Parts: sequence; C-alpha cells; structure tokens
Amino acid sequence: MVEYDDTLKPTGKLLNVKQDAREYDFSEFRKIQGTVFDKCYTNLEADSNGIARTSIRLGDKTVTVWQDAKAFPYTQGMLDHKY
Repeated sequence: MVEYDDTLKPTGKLLNVKQDAREYDFSEFRKIQGTVFDKCYTNLEADSNGIARTSIRLGDKTVTVWQDAKAFPYTQGMLDHKY
C-alpha cells in the first residue's frame, strides 16, 4: 500500500499491510463497516496468468474487478464513513 501524508500526497514509501498497516489488510473478506479510507494498493497478488482480482461483497452479492497486474500494478480503494 502506498503511504500518504496528511494532505494525501504519496510519501514514496510502500507499506506492507500485513505488517505495517494491518487495519487496511483486506486480503480476506471481512466486514469493513466503520472503516474510512482512501488508499492505493500495489504489489497485488496475481494468479498464474498475471491477473489480480479485487472483490467487494454486500450481503449475498459480490462484484469482482480483474486487471492485468503488470499493466496496472495498483488499485485504488475508497470507502466513505456512510457505509
């Protein structure tokens, strides 16, 4: 995940969400209600074909976006406090 300063400018530092920013580790489905963030994730986990997937689940519905992890090596996540 890309680290930002208080003005949302990238600092140039990459954070490992499994070590440095666990509250933003969404590699497994979990409830995120009450979490507010605007983060850019990089070093995406890709399958053997180089495809990375990002999924959002609401109740029994799931939306999955896939991308070529080499051509697009990042994904942006935003969640407002309203959700």
